[in-house]
Amino acid sequence: MAAKSVASVIIQRAGQQFLLARQGQRDITGPDMHRRRAGIYNAVVFGRSIEHILGRLKSADRKRFNEWIRPYHHELTTDPLLTWFKNTRDQMLKEGGSDLGVGIFLSSLSGTDMTRLMQNPPPGARGSMLGVPGTRGGPAGMSNFRMDQAVCITWICRLT
Repeated sequence: MAAKSVASVIIQRAGQQFLLARQGQRDITGPDMHRRRAGIYNAVVFGRSIEHILGRLKSADRKRFNEWIRPYHHELTTDPLLTWFKNTRDQMLKEGGSDLGVGIFLSSLSGTDMTRLMQNPPPGARGSMLGVPGTRGGPAGMSNFRMDQAVCITWICRLT
């Protein structure tokens, strides 16, 4: 097979993986909560696989590939988000899961707001946890809590 046709097949396959990752992104943000976990896995696994597939372009034309990738190499190896994707993908595929969760970040929270949240938890919620940035939680951490601080409420849910 000629180098040009090998390259076009590789790019086509990377494009297919991109479409699967994009569908995962839509599932994460879509209205069906039961699709969100699969969406996270698809976005992470298929999104990360694009780099591996494009790496096969080296076999078609090593010199051109190296010229093309050189400006991006530093970012690909040092960007925290790309590192997170790599580590999360490895955890999903090699360890059978990940520790992803769901949280709500608020800039203020009143007693009325808290009552409303507790009366209408997300489906599958078994409990909740209130956290304040800069504290370690628990009574000692909460003693520093001020209502004007940012607050994170994490719902503890069963992911099925």
